[in-house]
Amino acid sequence: MSISILKGFEAMTSKNMQQFGDLDEVDHELVRLLIGNARMTNADLASAAGIAQSTCITRVRSLVSRGVIAGFSANVEPAALGLATQVLISVTLRAGARAHLSDFMTAMQNQPEVVQVFFLGGSEDFMVHLAVKDSDQVRGRLHGAPSRERLRSGSRVCARELI
Repeated sequence: MSISILKGFEAMTSKNMQQFGDLDEVDHELVRLLIGNARMTNADLASAAGIAQSTCITRVRSLVSRGVIAGFSANVEPAALGLATQVLISVTLRAGARAHLSDFMTAMQNQPEVVQVFFLGGSEDFMVHLAVKDSDQVRGRLHGAPSRERLRSGSRVCARELI
Protein backbone atom coordinates (compact mmCIF):
# COMPACT_ATOMS: atom_id res chain seq x y z
CA MET A 1 0.00 0.00 0.00
CA SER A 2 1.30 3.42 -0.89
CA ILE A 3 -0.25 6.61 0.39
CA SER A 4 0.08 9.64 -1.85
CA ILE A 5 -0.21 13.06 -0.31
CA LEU A 6 -0.73 16.16 -2.45
CA LYS A 7 -0.41 19.18 -0.21
CA GLY A 8 0.98 22.62 -0.78
CA PHE A 9 -0.46 23.10 -4.24
CA GLU A 10 -3.88 23.96 -2.84
CA ALA A 11 -2.64 27.44 -1.91
CA MET A 12 -1.28 28.22 -5.38
CA THR A 13 -2.55 31.32 -7.11
CA SER A 14 -2.44 32.15 -10.81
CA LYS A 15 0.60 34.31 -10.15
CA ASN A 16 2.46 31.38 -8.53
CA MET A 17 1.49 29.01 -11.34
CA GLN A 18 3.05 31.21 -14.06
CA GLN A 19 6.20 29.13 -13.52
CA PHE A 20 4.54 26.30 -15.50
CA GLY A 21 5.24 28.15 -18.73
CA ASP A 22 2.80 28.60 -21.54
CA LEU A 23 -0.40 28.09 -19.58
CA ASP A 24 -3.16 30.59 -20.13
CA GLU A 25 -5.78 31.66 -17.59
CA VAL A 26 -8.14 28.81 -18.53
CA ASP A 27 -5.36 26.24 -18.01
CA HIS A 28 -4.56 27.79 -14.64
CA GLU A 29 -8.22 27.64 -13.66
CA LEU A 30 -8.51 23.99 -14.71
CA VAL A 31 -5.42 23.08 -12.68
CA ARG A 32 -6.73 25.00 -9.66
CA LEU A 33 -10.13 23.28 -9.87
CA LEU A 34 -8.61 19.81 -10.30
CA ILE A 35 -6.29 20.35 -7.34
CA GLY A 36 -9.39 21.08 -5.28
CA ASN A 37 -11.28 18.04 -6.59
CA ALA A 38 -9.59 15.66 -9.03
CA ARG A 39 -12.78 13.60 -9.25
CA MET A 40 -14.80 16.46 -10.69
CA THR A 41 -16.68 15.37 -13.81
CA ASN A 42 -15.75 16.96 -17.12
CA ALA A 43 -19.20 18.59 -17.25
CA ASP A 44 -18.78 20.15 -13.80
CA LEU A 45 -15.18 21.16 -14.53
CA ALA A 46 -16.19 22.82 -17.81
CA SER A 47 -19.06 24.63 -16.12
CA ALA A 48 -16.86 25.87 -13.26
CA ALA A 49 -14.19 27.05 -15.70
CA GLY A 50 -16.77 28.68 -17.99
CA ILE A 51 -15.81 26.69 -21.10
CA ALA A 52 -17.43 24.08 -23.35
CA GLN A 53 -17.15 20.43 -22.32
CA SER A 54 -15.28 19.52 -25.53
CA THR A 55 -12.78 22.33 -24.90
CA CYS A 56 -12.39 21.22 -21.30
CA ILE A 57 -11.55 17.59 -22.05
CA THR A 58 -9.11 18.66 -24.79
CA ARG A 59 -7.36 21.07 -22.43
CA VAL A 60 -7.16 18.57 -19.56
CA ARG A 61 -5.70 15.95 -21.92
CA SER A 62 -3.18 18.56 -23.11
CA LEU A 63 -2.22 19.40 -19.51
CA VAL A 64 -1.63 15.70 -18.86
CA SER A 65 0.37 15.12 -22.06
CA ARG A 66 2.56 18.19 -21.38
CA GLY A 67 3.31 16.93 -17.86
CA VAL A 68 1.58 19.80 -16.07
CA ILE A 69 -0.77 17.26 -14.52
CA ALA A 70 1.38 14.31 -13.51
CA GLY A 71 -1.51 12.13 -12.41
CA PHE A 72 -4.67 11.89 -10.38
CA SER A 73 -4.59 10.39 -6.91
CA ALA A 74 -6.72 9.76 -3.89
CA ASN A 75 -5.89 11.20 -0.50
CA VAL A 76 -6.32 8.29 1.84
CA GLU A 77 -6.99 8.66 5.55
CA PRO A 78 -4.32 6.41 7.11
CA ALA A 79 -6.31 5.85 10.31
CA ALA A 80 -9.14 4.34 8.26
CA LEU A 81 -6.64 1.69 7.14
CA GLY A 82 -5.54 0.93 10.69
CA LEU A 83 -2.44 3.13 10.41
CA ALA A 84 -3.15 5.43 13.35
CA THR A 85 0.42 6.54 14.06
CA GLN A 86 2.30 9.01 11.89
CA VAL A 87 6.06 9.11 12.43
CA LEU A 88 8.91 11.20 11.08
CA ILE A 89 12.30 9.55 11.29
CA SER A 90 15.58 11.32 10.73
CA VAL A 91 18.09 9.04 9.00
CA THR A 92 21.85 9.51 8.62
CA LEU A 93 23.87 7.12 6.48
CA ARG A 94 27.41 6.07 7.34
CA ALA A 95 30.08 8.22 5.70
CA GLY A 96 31.14 5.40 3.35
CA ALA A 97 27.55 4.77 2.28
CA ARG A 98 26.88 8.26 0.96
CA ALA A 99 27.47 6.97 -2.57
CA HIS A 100 24.29 4.93 -2.11
CA LEU A 101 21.90 7.80 -1.30
CA SER A 102 19.63 7.10 -4.26
CA ASP A 103 19.64 3.36 -3.51
CA PHE A 104 18.50 4.04 0.04
CA MET A 105 15.82 6.48 -1.11
CA THR A 106 14.48 3.98 -3.65
CA ALA A 107 14.49 1.15 -1.10
CA MET A 108 12.58 3.28 1.41
CA GLN A 109 10.05 4.44 -1.19
CA ASN A 110 9.28 0.79 -1.93
CA GLN A 111 8.35 0.07 1.70
CA PRO A 112 4.58 -0.07 2.24
CA GLU A 113 4.65 1.97 5.46
CA VAL A 114 6.55 4.87 3.87
CA VAL A 115 4.38 7.83 2.94
CA GLN A 116 7.16 10.20 1.89
CA VAL A 117 10.95 10.36 1.82
CA PHE A 118 12.77 13.69 1.88
CA PHE A 119 16.45 14.12 1.00
CA LEU A 120 18.01 16.69 3.35
CA GLY A 121 21.09 18.84 3.37
CA GLY A 122 22.92 19.06 6.68
CA SER A 123 23.77 16.51 9.32
CA GLU A 124 20.85 14.18 8.48
CA ASP A 125 20.50 12.62 5.05
CA PHE A 126 16.79 11.79 4.99
CA MET A 127 13.51 12.44 6.73
CA VAL A 128 11.21 9.44 6.35
CA HIS A 129 7.47 9.77 6.99
CA LEU A 130 5.80 6.52 8.03
CA ALA A 131 2.17 5.60 8.61
CA VAL A 132 2.04 2.60 10.94
CA LYS A 133 -0.32 0.76 13.25
CA ASP A 134 1.59 1.55 16.44
CA SER A 135 5.03 2.36 17.85
CA ASP A 136 6.02 -1.33 17.87
CA GLN A 137 5.73 -1.35 14.10
CA VAL A 138 8.04 1.70 13.97
CA ARG A 139 10.73 -0.16 15.90
CA GLY A 140 10.30 -3.16 13.64
CA ARG A 141 10.58 -0.97 10.57
CA LEU A 142 13.83 0.59 11.80
CA HIS A 143 15.38 -2.78 12.60
CA GLY A 144 14.27 -4.23 9.28
CA ALA A 145 15.16 -1.17 7.21
CA PRO A 146 16.58 -1.86 3.78
CA SER A 147 20.33 -1.24 3.61
CA ARG A 148 20.46 -1.29 7.42
CA GLU A 149 24.21 -1.86 7.32
CA ARG A 150 24.55 1.58 5.72
CA LEU A 151 22.67 3.40 8.49
CA ARG A 152 24.67 5.43 10.96
CA SER A 153 21.61 6.50 12.89
CA GLY A 154 17.89 6.67 12.72
CA SER A 155 15.95 8.56 15.33
CA ARG A 156 12.25 9.09 15.70
CA VAL A 157 11.56 12.77 15.53
CA CYS A 158 7.83 12.93 15.99
CA ALA A 159 5.03 10.47 16.46
CA ARG A 160 1.37 11.18 16.86
CA GLU A 161 -1.72 9.12 17.12
CA LEU A 162 -4.44 10.14 14.72
CA ILE A 163 -7.82 10.59 16.33
